[in-house]
Amino acid sequence: MTRATGVALLALAACSGRPTQDSAFAGAWVMNVDGRPLMVLTLKPESQRFAGTWTHPRSMTTDGRSFSGLSQDTETETLTAGPPVDGTLRLVATASGDTKDATEFEFSVDAAGEGRLKPSGAPIQPWTLVR
Repeated sequence: MTRATGVALLALAACSGRPTQDSAFAGAWVMNVDGRPLMVLTLKPESQRFAGTWTHPRSMTTDGRSFSGLSQDTETETLTAGPPVDGTLRLVATASGDTKDATEFEFSVDAAGEGRLKPSGAPIQPWTLVR
């Protein structure tokens, strides 16, 4: 095999259509409760990082499994994340770019392609999000 053939085969393998780690996280993710959207998370890769938004009710109460006190008004926060570590993104949500009022989340995608979102350090099961 010539060197040119070997390089061509490596390039073909790199572009073989297998999803990249970035594509597993990128997109719009929705958490539905009682058949209605409660939260929407959008992520897009930017170099080695991710950026996006998190839209949710302006006020709500949750124990991790159920939600109450949902306001009609929504709030959209800015999301940033570094590269995935062990299959998980550490998302930082900030309202109006105010880093003093940041909320951290862990976001992963399971084998079935469903997203799992959980406030960092919270003793709750992750919330399920779908594309």
